[in-house]
Amino acid sequence: WWSFTYHLSIHLAVLVLDHTARPTIYMISMSSSPTSTPAASPTHSPSNTRDPDDHSTSPLPPPGSPSPLTTTPLDNVLWADDVADDVSTVLLPSSAPPVIIRGTGAITIFGLSNRFDTEFPQALHAKLAQEELRQTLGEVNEVLRRTMPMNFRWLLCGCICCCCTLGCSLWPVICLNKRTRNKIEKLLDKENNRIYYKLGMKCELCKQRFDNSNMTEYVIRISFLPKMNILKPD
Repeated sequence: WWSFTYHLSIHLAVLVLDHTARPTIYMISMSSSPTSTPAASPTHSPSNTRDPDDHSTSPLPPPGSPSPLTTTPLDNVLWADDVADDVSTVLLPSSAPPVIIRGTGAITIFGLSNRFDTEFPQALHAKLAQEELRQTLGEVNEVLRRTMPMNFRWLLCGCICCCCTLGCSLWPVICLNKRTRNKIEKLLDKENNRIYYKLGMKCELCKQRFDNSNMTEYVIRISFLPKMNILKPD
């Protein structure tokens, strides 16, 4: 029984090592075999000379040596930092600050006013037509005019029932206010694709905090996109 267990453990160890390090086990077994013949001395015999036109299978390289098929010269490697530097040099930085259009309505729910100012800002002269900006702000104010009264009613009902419902009655007005913002963002995305991207601008609804107030409010920001550096050589 002990002899059988000893031989079985030796066979299992050889099988495991054979699958994990087959080339190393093969070299060890060849060198430790009692029947193996010693290596021939490097003499200038015809058997040791190799014909340069012979395309037979060459011996495997030693373990750990780099393969000639996978080595790549360092000059051909393109680093990610170099690509980022090239992209940054193609775009010119925008020097004009963004134009901020604040809300001027009488009702503000969770930072969103029920009306935005339609006065044309001086920073957009000779860059955008007054009719285009007036049309965009008019559509935004139309969305607010249709949704904000219902949001205000739900806010009153939520505040009245807040003590009885432990604040759960405010969830409807929160969801309605978020749906209103999503409608305005989709509208501004459509306007960007229609006119603003073609003029190098971007109109978006964002939350901003001003210096004279600790509260944040939603504003319409018109930012200028960076221009392509056409004078940079290829």
